[in-house]
Formats: sequence, C-alpha cells, structure tokens
Amino acid sequence: MATICAAMSFDEPFQFAESAGFLPWKIQEKYKGTHKNSDQFVLGLVHQEYARIMDTGGEAAAKRFCVQEGLHPAIMRQAYNASEQLRALLQSDALGGLAMGSLEDEEGTAAIALEQHRNYSAIRDWNSKEWCWGAVLLSLVTALPHLAVHQEKRHVWMAEDTIGAVYRGSINCCKNSYVFPSPIFAFLDQVKEGGWRPTRCRQLTNMPPLLALLKPFANGEIRMDEQDGSCVIIGNWIPLGPVHVDTVNLLLVLRRRLEDTLCEYADGIAEGAFQRDNELTQLLQDLLGGASLRFREPPVAAPPTVAPPTVAPRGTVVAPRGTVAAVKPAFQLTVTMTGGSVPVEPNRPPKAVKNKGIDWWS
Repeated sequence: MATICAAMSFDEPFQFAESAGFLPWKIQEKYKGTHKNSDQFVLGLVHQEYARIMDTGGEAAAKRFCVQEGLHPAIMRQAYNASEQLRALLQSDALGGLAMGSLEDEEGTAAIALEQHRNYSAIRDWNSKEWCWGAVLLSLVTALPHLAVHQEKRHVWMAEDTIGAVYRGSINCCKNSYVFPSPIFAFLDQVKEGGWRPTRCRQLTNMPPLLALLKPFANGEIRMDEQDGSCVIIGNWIPLGPVHVDTVNLLLVLRRRLEDTLCEYADGIAEGAFQRDNELTQLLQDLLGGASLRFREPPVAAPPTVAPPTVAPRGTVVAPRGTVAAVKPAFQLTVTMTGGSVPVEPNRPPKAVKNKGIDWWS
C-alpha cells in the first residue's frame, strides 16, 4: 500500500504524446491484470517493478527500464523516494505519536527502510479465490473521496444531475461499449477542462456494490428508498438494489465494527499495545473473496396467502377447496437508519431508476 499511495501522490508517469492522450497499449497489456479495472493497480505494478530494478540493478538499469517502457524518469524517481519515506514512517517507533521527533530522529528512521528489503511481489495479479485484492479494494475505496456511476463508453454520472467523463489516460477509458463488473467507480480527483467539456475523472477503481456499503468512514447517509423500499441509497443519490433490509442492517453493523476496530488499532499502535482481532480478520477474509464480492442475493418470494371463503351467487362455478390466491400483504416493515424511519413494503417489485439504477451484486 505504501507503493500505491506514493504513486497516487504524483502525476501518471506514462508518455501520452504518442497515444493521443490514451494509456499506451503495451502498458495496458503488461500491467492491467485480470479483471482489475483499476488505475491504482496499474500504477502499483509499474512502480513496484521500477523499485525492484532500482534496488537490484542500480540507477542506470532503472533509467533503461523507463526508456524501454516509455516512462518519465523524474516522476518514477519521485514516487520511489516517497514510497521509501512512507515505509520508514510505517516502520518507525514514533508511528502514532503526536510528534514525529527532531531531525535526528527522522534521519534515524529513514535508515530503517534501507535495512529491510522490499517485497517485490506484494502487488500481483491475484486470482478470484484470493481475498487480498478485496482487502486492497477496501483500502482504496476508503481513501478515494469521490464516487461515480458508469453510463456508457467513457461517460459517467458524478452526481444525480451531473455527467462527466473518464480521463483519457485511465485504464477504464473505453471507446466502445463495455460492461464493467460493477457500474460504481471510486476516483481520486476531478480535472476540469476549458469550454463546454464535462469534468474528467482521474485515477479510477471499479468498486463492487458490497464495498459501497462496507466502506468505513464514508461521508453522507445510507437510507432506504422512501417510495418502495427495495433499494438502498448511498452518497445521497446512488440507488443499489433490489436488496433485503436485513442484508443492509448486517453490513452496516459490520461497518461499525470495522470503524471501531480501526480506531482501537490506532490507539494501540500509539500506546505500543497492538492486539489483532482474529475473528474480524477471518470474517473479512471470507467476505472479501472474489466469489463473495460477486455474490448475487436471490429475491425473496412473497408468502402464499389463503383467500377467505366467499359465498358465490347461484349459478356460478366455485373454485375447489384449497385454492391459493395471491393477496397483497397487509403489513409493513419500518427500517430505522441514518435518514430516519422509512416504511418499507418488502414484496413490491423494484422501482426502475432511469440511467443510474444499479443491479445489486452485479
């Protein structure tokens, strides 16, 4: 994560002049991964390979790598130095303190990163059975501040009434029709160009709907749709559904547990008494696997209701005894969430949301 965070702090190191602003094809084919759809994943692999060559072959070999792959040497070196500083801070005894100490302390902690070797396979193309990519996704969507919903090609909805476009240099910029694993994207920042052109979304990562609810410390409220209650609204404008109320409640309870645990970890690191929550770790490993992220919850069928007996007029044909007729249930559920108490009718069909409706777990 130190390599990815350092890469997100600088511009993309790719040379877009020869590819009309788009990501070079050889970079896409070599570093895109299998169904990752993440600019941060591409940047992490590129900078990790640069760090491996820098540490093993020296600066001359790193420059040859930049020339071969068409990368900017200055940006690559800046990101490398930034990742070394992050690793030094993460390995420092002063991590979590109110003050990082004097200059002498910083020089002493900077030497720690040089003593411990990097893991040059920390970022890899994980398969669908591994939970590691789900954990990286959870960290990324927690850090990325903006959400967008894919419309078509390179167009995305950035708000309920605002449409934008994907940045040309993104791995997720499509010239033709393409269906992503999830229509939701988390991205780093917005680039506004002159004229009437829409805002560009830069450094995007495709986000499963599960992580949209599980994202800790997210801004905005999460509430059920006030009209039919079959969808959950995130970010005050993005509907997800159809989804069961019990599923939403369980995920929100788990999210609260995750937030409390992260705060406890921060206090424990500061005090030097760090204790791992094995139960929560195992639960997240099961939940962040590829199969769990793509799980589609089946709809609940309406319970059959026996029609009350009626007295038919003379001359009519009466249905045989035991016939089951579908009658609308005469009860409602009330869900108390951040947005207040909302009456929910559990068995109504989902409301069609124009252009931005998101199929749950798709």
